[in-house]
Amino acid sequence: MNIENLRAFLEIASAGSFQLAAERLHVTQSAISARIQHLEERLNRQLFLRRRSGVQLTGAGQRFLQHAQSCVQSRERGQREIALPEEIENLIGPGVHLYFWQRVAQPWTGWMTRHAPQLATRIVSEFSDRLLSHLRDGVLDLVLVYHMRQGTSLVIEEFLEERVVLASTSAHALNQIRASDHVLVDWGDPFRSEHALAFPELSPPRLVLGSEAAALTHVLEHGGSGYFLESDIMGHVQTGSLNLIGDAPVFRRRSYLIYRKDTVIRDPIETAITGLKKILQTGTGQ
Repeated sequence: MNIENLRAFLEIASAGSFQLAAERLHVTQSAISARIQHLEERLNRQLFLRRRSGVQLTGAGQRFLQHAQSCVQSRERGQREIALPEEIENLIGPGVHLYFWQRVAQPWTGWMTRHAPQLATRIVSEFSDRLLSHLRDGVLDLVLVYHMRQGTSLVIEEFLEERVVLASTSAHALNQIRASDHVLVDWGDPFRSEHALAFPELSPPRLVLGSEAAALTHVLEHGGSGYFLESDIMGHVQTGSLNLIGDAPVFRRRSYLIYRKDTVIRDPIETAITGLKKILQTGTGQ
């Protein structure tokens, strides 16, 4: 059975939309429709009900879901493990959100080298949606993400709660913040919604960046304001490069460790989680 057809089926089932699934898979909507048509012809069953509000699985689609997930996951793991050298006992594929790469993923790879040399690691760094799709498809075994998709097949542990605060190079109070030089860091849908509710009269920012590091560099070099992780800017506040806007709303970002309940590599995953928590506690994992 064509693996790309199965991936299309799983993405539509997750997204509830042919269009959104096509965007996530970086293909056209017609290509997605053709894949599902081929799959339905092969199975001789209709898998989705098309409605104005989106699509939903038929009874046959519900029954086929677990089989499709198992098939994709088994193929992905088999491709990854077949080339392992003899001295390696197993392979773990963690996915880490881009914001965690430098401060968590890099020290974690060192911790794994020291404490679990028998494990090979294939680490991926992307945004949450892609990482969660990779987890569902079996490409990844464990993800560290900023938002979660509920599911009975998933184990979800809260990893970290962080404060996101407003800072400026020139303003000292909220009423001094100017929309013209405010840089909006795209922390994701929950933050955008909370930010819009907190600042309903604020004009749309002239600059929106998906990277906090890029936004912070821009503000420090060109002036302005933005919402940043408190832990990332306190050094700049102490040196006077940034002012913390004390009367501004404070937002909170929660991150999560997520893996599948039916994983066949539970011990390696527990080892990986131990290392991630050590790094969270000490900053270095020592």
